[in-house]
Amino acid sequence: MSDYDFFDANCAFGMPMNGAPEIAPSVPSLLAEMDRVGVKRALAGAVNAPFAGAESANQWLSAALAEEKSDRLFGVWSVLPDCCGEFPSGKKLVAAMKKHRIRALRLLPAAHRWVCRPAAVGRQFAELAERRIPLFAGVSEFGSWDKIYELAEMFPDNILIVTDCGVWGCDRQVRPLLTEFKHIYFALGEYWNAGGLADLVKHAGYRKILFGSGYPRCNHGQAMLMVRHAEITETAKQAIAGGNLERLLEEVKW
Repeated sequence: MSDYDFFDANCAFGMPMNGAPEIAPSVPSLLAEMDRVGVKRALAGAVNAPFAGAESANQWLSAALAEEKSDRLFGVWSVLPDCCGEFPSGKKLVAAMKKHRIRALRLLPAAHRWVCRPAAVGRQFAELAERRIPLFAGVSEFGSWDKIYELAEMFPDNILIVTDCGVWGCDRQVRPLLTEFKHIYFALGEYWNAGGLADLVKHAGYRKILFGSGYPRCNHGQAMLMVRHAEITETAKQAIAGGNLERLLEEVKW
């Protein structure tokens, strides 16, 4: 049993469509991997979400979670603009998320061919901000840190969790985000920086940093090891391991 309540903010499962090795094709296999490494709970998306249509990936994820009914897993849907009618908004979206154990949404505008601008999703994102529903934004998906900064500036009231930062040092990019934007959070994942977490906490505090493995693109152990052995307080370790994410999800206004 883990001595920290690790709550993975950023993982995925399913049968890859792009020829990648099969890692965790189902809920039972993901839970088995979590047990192996000591992860208690997870926010999980469909591994095929960037390659398949958002609607089909969301339906597959909902069905997989419903079949197993594990209280350790919550889902992350891929959001779409509601202009074409295939993605719910307002009360319908909240009801659907509650029904299918979905607790956050991921932005994949490049993969799903939509524009992440106020003209396209401003009203929709305002509703999500009012509900305090977290939105995941990957640097690799948006293509550059400039785009992440633009996103934060365009939607300052939305809770944005930045993921997939790349393995090259990103402190000059991520530190201003954490200190200058009230609702920006950072999932560790690819943050591979010896001694970096302690320095990041010293600069930006620990309440906006999340354990997010990036599994199966990355393994769980790297980020877990970093949290366990960082030269930070036990309070900070517990918060980063799972407490910060738990607090965010408890603040969602269903």
